[in-house]
Amino acid sequence: MTQIVNSTLGQSTRNNKFLTLFNAPDTDSRLVIIQDGGTSVSLNLMHDHTRVMYIVPVGNTLPVTFTGITNSEDRSLHWLVVDNSNNGSAKIVTFAPQFSFNGANTYTIPAGKVAVWFGAVVDNIMYLRDSIESQI
Repeated sequence: MTQIVNSTLGQSTRNNKFLTLFNAPDTDSRLVIIQDGGTSVSLNLMHDHTRVMYIVPVGNTLPVTFTGITNSEDRSLHWLVVDNSNNGSAKIVTFAPQFSFNGANTYTIPAGKVAVWFGAVVDNIMYLRDSIESQI
């Protein structure tokens, strides 16, 4: 049984003896969903571990640029997901120099696929690596 604890973030627990009437958000991880983000996106990492998901609007083929990050905390773990699973066309994604990958900073997400990276922020640079969850 899942008990919903009175929290603005919908924190829940499966152990009824733990976290009851505890009104603090879960600071270990958060999911941030960006829908209809347009062609320019800046990530707000909220000083915490986050999983940011950019959902490509259905039928949108315009290239998108991730321009940077705000509210980051050094050494905390982050995931970045670009979900193009609802589309029949590829999506081109370009990342600003504030993002560092093993390769180039431009990716093409094939139609019907999801790209997933994970990494950490160090000195205001987000170092990302491909996740096993990635379909590209």
